[in-house]
Formats: sequence, C-alpha cells, structure tokens
Amino acid sequence: MAGRSRPSDKVHCMRPDPRLGGLPLLARIRRLTIFCIAGFVLSGGMAIPISMGIEAASVRDPYMVYGTDWLAFGHFMFAVVFVGAARDPVRNRWLYQFGMIACSLIPLWALVFGHVRGIPVWWQLVDVALGVVGFIAMWLCNRWARALELRGRRVSDP
Repeated sequence: MAGRSRPSDKVHCMRPDPRLGGLPLLARIRRLTIFCIAGFVLSGGMAIPISMGIEAASVRDPYMVYGTDWLAFGHFMFAVVFVGAARDPVRNRWLYQFGMIACSLIPLWALVFGHVRGIPVWWQLVDVALGVVGFIAMWLCNRWARALELRGRRVSDP
C-alpha cells in the first residue's frame, strides 16, 4: 500500500513541532500553500483587464487583451493545481519543486523582458521580489513535506 497514508502516519504528522512554534507541521504546510494559492488568485484577478485604457487598446489590438485573459487563466490554473499540494503535500511534493523552478526563473524573466519592454526598474524589482517570496514559500513547503515523508517512514519501519 505504498502511497497510502496509515492512521499512525496521520497522528504522527499532526503532532506539534516545537521548532515551528508548536504548530503541527502539516498545518504549517497547508497554511503556507493556501497563502500561495491566494497569491495566484489575486495575481490572476489583477490580470483581467478592467481599466478604460486597456479597453481602448482592445479596439485597436484585441489580441493584447486576449493575452491578458490567458495570463489570468494560467494563474487560476496554478491555484487549482496547488490545491492538490495542500490536500496531500507529501504525495504532491513535486509541485513545490516545480514552484521553486518557476519562481527562480521570475527574476530573469522580469529583468530581461522588463528591460526589452521599457518597464521601470522599480516595477521589475517588485516582480523579482514576488519571485523571491514565492521561492521561499515553495522551499519551506518542500522541506516540511520531505520531513513529513521521512517521519512517516520512521513510524512505519519495523
């Protein structure tokens, strides 16, 4: 029954970890994952064009606005995918690794294309900071999920 959680695993995972302020490790992972999901939803919502300036641009170049619609869709889909990580962080630990890869590419993407598009440097640095914050959150969740995985193995070992 590899991959299936046993009652003893769940009890062990719910014990408070004194190194983490007494909050159970699983609860800490879920809270941080939900924080990331909220960030995806917020980013996706902000990508939906609602300003008059964008509506005026849609008359001249409708594909630009359509592109922002797909940008929003992508953010919403990332939010949906990470619900799986919140539900079972050990089995879906690969999502945190994927998130770390994606977040590590944000600074490069923001600085290169920000420069090409003439985006102000301060705005590029905001995007870089979001990538750094996202990476830290994904790294912590990945680390904690790995700790849960190792605890489960120790509990089930004879």
